[in-house]
Amino acid sequence: MNAPGAQAPSFWRRLRGFAGFFLNLRRRFLYQEQALGRLQQQCETLQIQLAQLRNDHQASVEWLGQIYPDIVSAIGRKIEAEHLAEMGEKLFASVLRELERQRPVAAPVASLEAAPARVLEPQDAEDADFYLALERRFRGARQDVGARQAVYLPYLPRDQGTRPVVDLGCGRGEWLQLLQEQGIVARGVDMNPVNGAACRHAGLDVHTGTAAEYLEQLEGGSCSAVTAFQVVEHLSFPQLGELLRQARRVLAPGGVLILETPNPENLLVASCSFWLDPTHIKPLPPDLLAFIVEYSGFSPIEVLRLNPHESLTPDGDVLQQLLYGPRDYAVVARCPSAPEGTSVETP
Repeated sequence: MNAPGAQAPSFWRRLRGFAGFFLNLRRRFLYQEQALGRLQQQCETLQIQLAQLRNDHQASVEWLGQIYPDIVSAIGRKIEAEHLAEMGEKLFASVLRELERQRPVAAPVASLEAAPARVLEPQDAEDADFYLALERRFRGARQDVGARQAVYLPYLPRDQGTRPVVDLGCGRGEWLQLLQEQGIVARGVDMNPVNGAACRHAGLDVHTGTAAEYLEQLEGGSCSAVTAFQVVEHLSFPQLGELLRQARRVLAPGGVLILETPNPENLLVASCSFWLDPTHIKPLPPDLLAFIVEYSGFSPIEVLRLNPHESLTPDGDVLQQLLYGPRDYAVVARCPSAPEGTSVETP
């Protein structure tokens, strides 16, 4: 058995070990405290710089407002309008989802054969909300879409009278808004109930439903023009034929048909951007759509190739044309009842 004094060296060694540990811990604590102090100083410096930037920004806005008040006011109105429009779409979508959620569930279909085909019917809340988000991401801002569609204004009949322009698949109403600004009577139809509600809220005459059903309700010869932007690529061949038959019926003598669709002559469109919309069925080459329209009895016909990529140069070679050429095209045609020899009025 060891004497009591023999344990003393071990005790002191342990005590020195603990003392060293606490001394090292204190040094680390002091180091962290100093680092935190430096970080706080940097934060205070950044806050001062941020406050200075805010002051400089506000001064710049005030200066611009004094020098260019109209421009600053217009920019502010544009930002506010875009924000309010997006908030309105989200609100309509939320209300529609809630109504869909509370709607009673339909009885199950007895057999697959008895189930109705769900092709180009008015969209439910989930589909409508998804398609709105898809349009916001890939379609572009309303102002940009409206600016691109202004190219079609000179093709509309000058003696419209009380006959409206009917826009099929009017979407967010860019074309209808443009026509309204020009004092042209116009109506629209769209399957998306959120789009329909938002358009009506903006003062546009829009019906929620399918294009075919809407055209069937119109009287023969009651329209001055029928337009469909980015619609025909969503249709099967029989649906396209029926749409053209109904359009020919409702157009007045000399009335105009305008069909715009993605241009598959552009390889980037045909291989990629066309398929960003999962509801697209297949691209339609310009020659094919022009032939179908002509075969349906419309004449004369003009094909407009539009919206080339900004990378396309005026002297671009064949490869540039294939990659960066017109991304959209439109078939513009007149109702066949126009006098023989009449041509599409080209601006």
